[in-house]
Formats: sequence, structure tokens, C-alpha cells
Amino acid sequence: MGLNIRGWEQTRRRILERDHYVCQICGRPGADSVDHIVPRAFGGTHGDSNLRAAHFTCNSRRGARQARRPSAPRAKPSRFA
Repeated sequence: MGLNIRGWEQTRRRILERDHYVCQICGRPGADSVDHIVPRAFGGTHGDSNLRAAHFTCNSRRGARQARRPSAPRAKPSRFA
């Protein structure tokens, strides 16, 4: 279930205020976006406990690193299956 634009703006403002506009990735002030700690693609939610304030650039770099990260090794199929 997603949030509508108005609902997301309210959530975004609430998270930025909760974290005092301090980026929770680099620790510097001036956070201007909200980051999902556990990405939505990996089962994360829009719940407050899964959101944190972040600079747009810190958030973008984090997302790019996760996209490049190799997936977990897969088990070889059994030849007896």
C-alpha cells in the first residue's frame, strides 16, 4: 500500500522534524529528503521506524551502492531433484 503525494509530504516533514534535519547517513545538518532504511524493494515499509532524514546526495549514493551490490550466492541445483 503506497502513500498519496499529500500523505508522503506530511510523512516527509514529520521525519525531517523528528531527526532535526540532520542526515542520518553522514551526520551533518541540512537533510532535505527521507531515506528508507530497508528499501521498499527488499520488503521495507513507509512506517516511521523504517524512515530517516538524509541529504538527497547521501541517499542517492547509498541507493547506487545497493544497486551494484551482488545478490546472495544461490545454491546449485541438485542433480537428483
